[in-house]
This record gives sequence, structure tokens and C-alpha cells, in this order.
Amino acid sequence: MLKRGIQAGMVSRLMSGQSIKQAMAWAKEELSGFRCADCGTDQPDPDEAG
Repeated sequence: MLKRGIQAGMVSRLMSGQSIKQAMAWAKEELSGFRCADCGTDQPDPDEAG
């Protein structure tokens, strides 16, 4: 998540006036297209946990 800049993007969206709900929806959409590099599934990448 950190390598993808999701957290920074969420903060940026909140600072620009979007609601938490809108920022969360954006983050969910951003993450939905990524796959776990090790297992080839839609599960979170274990190397990027946290």
C-alpha cells in the first residue's frame, strides 16, 4: 500500500474536501486492480502488509 501511494492519496483527497467515504471508495477502487505478486490472487501482498 505504501509503495502505491494509497495513503498519501487518501490524505490528499481529504485535504481537498472529499469526505472520508469518498476517499475510502477511491482507495478501494485503486487497490482492486492489484494482485498479490507472490500468490497471483487478489489477496493483499504479504510484503506490503501494514
